[in-house]
Amino acid sequence: MPTPTESADAAATTMFRNLSTSTKLILLCGAFIVAIAVAIYTLVAQQQIAIEFSKKELTGVHYIEAVRGVYSRLLGEPGSNPVSGPALPSAETVLSSLSTAEAGAKFNTASLEQSLATTLRRLWSESAEEGGKTGLVGEALVKARDLISRVGDDSNLALDPDLDSYYLQDTLVRQMPRLLGQIGDIRGLTGTSSVQSLSSGDETRLFASVAMARSTAEEI
Repeated sequence: MPTPTESADAAATTMFRNLSTSTKLILLCGAFIVAIAVAIYTLVAQQQIAIEFSKKELTGVHYIEAVRGVYSRLLGEPGSNPVSGPALPSAETVLSSLSTAEAGAKFNTASLEQSLATTLRRLWSESAEEGGKTGLVGEALVKARDLISRVGDDSNLALDPDLDSYYLQDTLVRQMPRLLGQIGDIRGLTGTSSVQSLSSGDETRLFASVAMARSTAEEI
């Protein structure tokens, strides 16, 4: 005795055989068109996902470019010869670039960007005391590093599936901000003083910071 499944298959086969040739051709063409449409839709959907992924990465790169101005301003030294190197960005330019990048990014970085901007305004205000600027520079470097890290996560830069570009993005998002922060620590410890004038505690911190910076540079 045939099973229900076998009976249904037999009935479907009989029904298909009883159809006219033109009807069979129409059904076959319809099935073929549906299969092609599904394949095209899947391909387009995958390409759209890849495009959106790349757009977020580009937005992240532009955002990090704005944060780079923060590092240039914090760590750059005004050159005595204007031809020897590019001029440092002004405080207004840096803050404006940050605000513009945040407005166009639509990442979860608003609080980090505002916190960094607040610290930078305190640092660059005329009322900032010279003795407190070193601490503000260190605070700004930490906040800039945290901001870049969040941008890397939200923009998919830290999730790049391609192995070669992943290492490049890791250098851009993780390693370089860490190295620049360590350089900032070194500059904060030395300032305008010589190493010999540092206290034993500061000298130990300086040597540790130099060792960490060298290690990070070797990783890069």
